[in-house]
Amino acid sequence: MRTRVGRTSVLALAACCLAVAATACGGGGDGERAALEHYFQSARSLDVAYEEQYDVFQQQFDAELAAAAVEEETVEALRNNFGANVAIFTDFVDGLDDLAAPDSLRNAHNASIDALRIYLERLQDAKAQLANAGSVSEIEAIYADEDLDAANDQAVRTCIALQNIATKIGIEIDIGCLD
Repeated sequence: MRTRVGRTSVLALAACCLAVAATACGGGGDGERAALEHYFQSARSLDVAYEEQYDVFQQQFDAELAAAAVEEETVEALRNNFGANVAIFTDFVDGLDDLAAPDSLRNAHNASIDALRIYLERLQDAKAQLANAGSVSEIEAIYADEDLDAANDQAVRTCIALQNIATKIGIEIDIGCLD
């Protein structure tokens, strides 16, 4: 079972890169293009590192889930997995925040980071709710929160638009919108 955090890792990358794609469409010189490509590649590298960490936690989770004999053990496995994923997602967002955005992107980059932090707060709220969940059905209800779903849907739409823009300007990168 993949948690919401895992599904949105690349979507976070997309939100951060929105400004990159928009600026790149405006042209700019070779230096600006190089800076944009470097920024995209740096963001992609952070995403790859996140996905590698996620895969390790997912394998651990699969083992915990397979070993769960009673619902309480399943609930605990779900809590642990979600908590671990929120932690590595936090590191991912912090890494994006630390990227040196080209001057032309600074305001948009900061706005993207602000949006990611708000989304991260919602994930942390869900993690706190999980601490009180006593059954798998209660956890499923937390995962099905409309605000989380709306944020996820918006991120997917934004990501697809970014992928189209990146392709249009000739930056060959797969930002994994549908992963």
